[in-house]
Amino acid sequence: MTRVAKVLIAVASATVAFDSRAQTSPQIADLRRCSLVNGATIDNCRIGYRTFGQRDARASNVILIPTWLGGDSADWPGLLGPGRLVDTTRYHVIVVDALGDGISSSPSTTNANFPQFTIEDMVETQYRLAKEVLGLKRLRAVIGVSMGGIQAFAWGAAHPDFVDRFVSIAGSPQMARHDRAWLQTMVRIIESGTNHHVPSDTTWRMLAGVWLLLNVQDVVNERPAREADSLLTLDALKMSNESKLGDFAAQSRALLAYDFARQAGADSMSAARRLSGRFLVVHSLDDRVVSAAPALAFARQFGLDSLLIRSGCGHGAFTCESRAVGSAIQTFLAR
Repeated sequence: MTRVAKVLIAVASATVAFDSRAQTSPQIADLRRCSLVNGATIDNCRIGYRTFGQRDARASNVILIPTWLGGDSADWPGLLGPGRLVDTTRYHVIVVDALGDGISSSPSTTNANFPQFTIEDMVETQYRLAKEVLGLKRLRAVIGVSMGGIQAFAWGAAHPDFVDRFVSIAGSPQMARHDRAWLQTMVRIIESGTNHHVPSDTTWRMLAGVWLLLNVQDVVNERPAREADSLLTLDALKMSNESKLGDFAAQSRALLAYDFARQAGADSMSAARRLSGRFLVVHSLDDRVVSAAPALAFARQFGLDSLLIRSGCGHGAFTCESRAVGSAIQTFLAR
């Protein structure tokens, strides 16, 4: 999910409100140098994060949440609290800004050529934040949505013994062909726009067109006729105000390269066999952004728990059905 999630939520008539008054400034952790899978390094590597709820005396109630594509930790306050995805009266939540989101180290935050990073690199910076900066010895859970849900899979492969439970919502262990097609299209639009000096607002309008096509048809068709022509303009305006083209492209390339079965630096299949009973897959069969099939097949193969949602909100089903999803997560964590 991109930060256009807010647009998707509005289009899908979601019920979760994003309260900007609840948003505090992110804290920034200095990891000094981050070594990447490809051998490159990020000097002055910085990771943003926000915390919610109280940590208990044993730090046994800590949940880490990675951000989605193009999003950052400011997107999460409206999804946290009693009756929402994670109850912050019971858990201490750390929402971590993924590499390339404009808060943590990103192409847009440096004047130098920024190296391409991977989903695995995102997870490793989060692991270092938890262990080296925050002094945590274990996490109660890692919970993520969309690209965050993909990071939950990567966490399960890289650090299965550091986390008690994993929850992937609208995520996948591998991008399906359909998912790769729209991601590659978006990357090519950005690259072509950059190479041919296309104004950024025009590029964002084209990206917004791709995103609009990923909505469930009925959701778009049921919009009032007078609003139809304004949808692209609205989406493009929000996208251009809330993300950077280079950051969006870099995170998209990381998604395109990810494959749980071939995750760099991890014995993925050995880790997968240890996830039974500890991993919850939440997905909607109406999702047009991240295909449900790979995650559901993975769940069947390795005996993971799963929750299927039927919702006209498609990729935004976790918002429209936040109470049901939150209840399932609560039960899963308490088990």
